[in-house]
Amino acid sequence: MAVEENLKEKSDSKKEFEKLLANEFKDKTLKENSIVSAKVLEITSKHVLLDLGLKSEAVVDIAEFKNDGSIKDLKVDQTIELFLESSDDSRGNIVVSYEKCKRLKVWKKLVEAYENKKEVVGEIKSKIRGGFLVIVEGGYPCFLPQSHLSDRTVRNQDSLFNTPLKFLPVRLDKARANCSVSRRAVLEKNKSAEIKEVLKDLKEGMIIKGAECRGTTEYGAFFSYKSLPLLVHIGELSHHRVKSAKSLCKIGDKMDLKIIKIDEATGRVSGSIKALTESPWENIDKRYKPGQDVTGICSKLEKFGAFFDIEPNLSALCHNSQISWTDTNAKASKIFSVSEKVKLKILSVEKETQRVSVSYRMTKENPWDKIKDEIGQKTKFVVNNISERAIYGETNDTKLPGVLPLKELSYEGEDPVVLKKFKKGQIIDVKIVDLKDQKLKFSVRQLKEDPIIWFKNNKKKIGDVITTTVQEIMKNGIKVSVGNDKRLLVTIKKSQLAKESSDARPEIFTPGKDRVDAKIIELDLDPNVRKVGLSIKEAQMDEEKSLVKKFGEKSGATLKGIFEKALNVKGKKKK
Repeated sequence: MAVEENLKEKSDSKKEFEKLLANEFKDKTLKENSIVSAKVLEITSKHVLLDLGLKSEAVVDIAEFKNDGSIKDLKVDQTIELFLESSDDSRGNIVVSYEKCKRLKVWKKLVEAYENKKEVVGEIKSKIRGGFLVIVEGGYPCFLPQSHLSDRTVRNQDSLFNTPLKFLPVRLDKARANCSVSRRAVLEKNKSAEIKEVLKDLKEGMIIKGAECRGTTEYGAFFSYKSLPLLVHIGELSHHRVKSAKSLCKIGDKMDLKIIKIDEATGRVSGSIKALTESPWENIDKRYKPGQDVTGICSKLEKFGAFFDIEPNLSALCHNSQISWTDTNAKASKIFSVSEKVKLKILSVEKETQRVSVSYRMTKENPWDKIKDEIGQKTKFVVNNISERAIYGETNDTKLPGVLPLKELSYEGEDPVVLKKFKKGQIIDVKIVDLKDQKLKFSVRQLKEDPIIWFKNNKKKIGDVITTTVQEIMKNGIKVSVGNDKRLLVTIKKSQLAKESSDARPEIFTPGKDRVDAKIIELDLDPNVRKVGLSIKEAQMDEEKSLVKKFGEKSGATLKGIFEKALNVKGKKKK
């Protein structure tokens, strides 16, 4: 009984102690995954013992305090903040972290800075893929992209390492606790503030003295004025055409310029250098007239022509088509050289578009005007090219281009074999027969008497019947020679060989022997036309009409009787 009573008293005492203990800690419950306060109880060589006001003490590895050097200031009975991971893990221990507490505090500051667009201080520690590793105050690692290092090219990037710099958080990933920062945004922000101050003193039309050139691009040059960048577009550098800003401006050059535009929204300012000088286009239509002779200095050569300075800051274009009267493929680069002085003639002046056109060939004698008087005369012809139907070349003295057609080589017909007699570079005698659209037409055959003149000499005209000799048999007709000159060949078409279609057969004729009478149905003696049309059929029909008229006047006469009568008459005359 005594033992049972003793056990009962101990049980009641234990319950009473547990009750008192529960009452002691009922108001000291701590939230896990949050920052809590703790009191330092003891500092050993490996651990720090801390009191969080819970049932047991917490232990933190001393290395966490040594990493940032806070171990030097750590003392017993000192109250510090920790990150509570678990108040009672599987082993009944309290799990806390000093480093995680610090990182959480810095993360909260980064979130606040990102939301309020505030700057943070950090140091660039190392270069990583795509950018740099930045440790902000408190020891939190952040990513700095390469493009956000500065607002301009940094040649010596190492000079920025391990130096306290200001950054602006530009991207946060709360799920992964990642943060990207930008130094460029800080520089642009500060520069924007400076620019706003400078813009207050600037006005359009204001002249800036001694602005320094900071760089050139394809579209112009940049100058600086009190840290404010000023752009002078390439079209505002000079009144004349500028191919590259580098030709007029070099880095470090100081020039005066005029403010022509201010965009307060973007902070951009545009300037002009040419606005400080008088425009050469003022009263240009009074200084230069079409046809006026001028002297220009070649300033630039292009594929399409050459530019000449006819006065300071005033350039004129001589197109390739205005270089030579004869060479249609003339290139300015092969005729002129830069800095060469050349005599020119004004073609046109366009004040609105600011263009002046000049001609080089108009200062020379136009050979096309002179050649008009030489049409019909003999000249020398240089063969340049030979095709299937013509020979192309130029006059030997004036170099005027022209064509010698195949048909103009011989009166005997268009035979391509004749072309084999000629070679490139060969010089031959020709006659100038025509000029059209600055292209000459030449002839070799017209240097000799045209055999077609036989018709004129013998006073033959359309309707006359002439005797011809068969020279060649063709599928579509026959070729006959007129008179005693075999060069004068005329084709009689198959349809004109006989009155009856069944008799209109070329094969019934014998070349070189048969002589046939044919009627002239077409005749044009123009040297450029030379057209003769003959018809055996028409000659037969005319002869038939003549017989009918002579022997068939009496009533009742038949065509057979008329021919028999005509044949008897002819027979008697022969006897």
